[in-house]
Amino acid sequence: MQSVREAQQADALQALDDAMGTQSVVSTIGETWRLAHEGRGKLLLVEKNYHVPAILTEDGRFELVDQPGGTEVMDDAVDEIIEVVLARRGNIAIVDDEALSIHQRIALVLRY
Repeated sequence: MQSVREAQQADALQALDDAMGTQSVVSTIGETWRLAHEGRGKLLLVEKNYHVPAILTEDGRFELVDQPGGTEVMDDAVDEIIEVVLARRGNIAIVDDEALSIHQRIALVLRY
C-alpha cells in the first residue's frame, strides 16, 4: 500500500512529466529563481536534501557560491525559492533525492 507521501510524490512527478510534454517547465536553479520571482511558478519540485548557497550580484544576476555565510550570501537559495513560490500561491513538492537527477535536483512547472 502506498503512503500519502509516496502518492503525493508520484502525483508531482506525473505533473512534471506532463509539463515537460508541453515545454512548460524549467530545471536549473537560476531559471527557477528568475521565473519564481516573476510569479510564474505553479509547482516547485525539489529534492529533500538539496541546499545551495548563492548571491545576487549588483546587476541582479543569481550566482552560486561555494560556502554559506557572510552578509551577502543566501545560505540556502532553495529555501528562498520555496518561500517565493508559496508567497505567489504556487505549490511545493519535496521529493526523494535522485528523483530529479535529470533536472539538476530542482524543477518548476510554469503557469504560462
